[in-house]
Order: sequence, then C-alpha cells, then structure tokens
Amino acid sequence: MTHQNRNRVTVSTNPADIDAMLMQRKFNGDINLKIVGTVTRGTGETGLLVQSTITNQYWLWDGAYSSLDERKVNAAMGKVVSKKHGMMGQQNAKKENPADAMLRVRVRTDDKSAWIVASKKKGGLSAWVIETLNKAAKEDALKNPPP
Repeated sequence: MTHQNRNRVTVSTNPADIDAMLMQRKFNGDINLKIVGTVTRGTGETGLLVQSTITNQYWLWDGAYSSLDERKVNAAMGKVVSKKHGMMGQQNAKKENPADAMLRVRVRTDDKSAWIVASKKKGGLSAWVIETLNKAAKEDALKNPPP
C-alpha cells in the first residue's frame, strides 16, 4: 500500500450495498445514529457509514465504531462544503448579512483611498464593496444572460 491511498475513503450510498452490509453485520446502533451508506478506508477497513443526527459526525461501524474525517467523507460523497477563512468574528459585526467567505484583492493605494471615502456613506468598506459587486453582477447578468 502506498502512502497516497492509505488515508483514502470510498463511500457508497447505494441501497443495495447498504442491505448487503446489513445482511453480513447486525447493526444495533443508537437511536441518534442514521445509516448513510457503506465506507471503505484505504487501510482495507469496510463497514457501515453512520452519522450522528446530533453532531453530524461520521463513523465507520464494523462491530465497533471508528471515527472518520468529515472532510474526506463529504468529498467522497461529492458534497461541497465551504470553509470559513480568516477572522470571521471580526467581519460584518452588524450581522445584517452574515458573511461566510473572505475575498482578498490587491489594489492600488489611490483606488483604495477613493473607495474608502465613497464607502463612508454606506457604513463601511465591506458593505460598500458587497453592494457595488452585487450591482455589477446584476448588470452583467442582464447584458450577458446565461445560455
């Protein structure tokens, strides 16, 4: 086994695979667990993929529970999960439109100074930038509708 596939996780949500796994192993799990599919680790471990309905944490169950990396399970299932970057507690303190991503742009000092002056009327640079970009995106969508 190579280092590259040692930590790989493969997930199947096919009901036939789940039924076949349940026929091999009797699952008497907790009421707060739901069976999501079957999972195979790169190490060869195979079992049921169960998820907590309380914490959304994933486990491999093969007679005993073994924790799984949620990012790898979501990636194997094709779920897109956005990550929060930066100091999100400091951003958008008014919570009118909670931000969940950060955009970083390199600009000229003169442009930045002009934008800061223009943004003072809107209550802050972030709010002004978001409003300006949304307006530009709407105008672009009207000029260039998707096919």
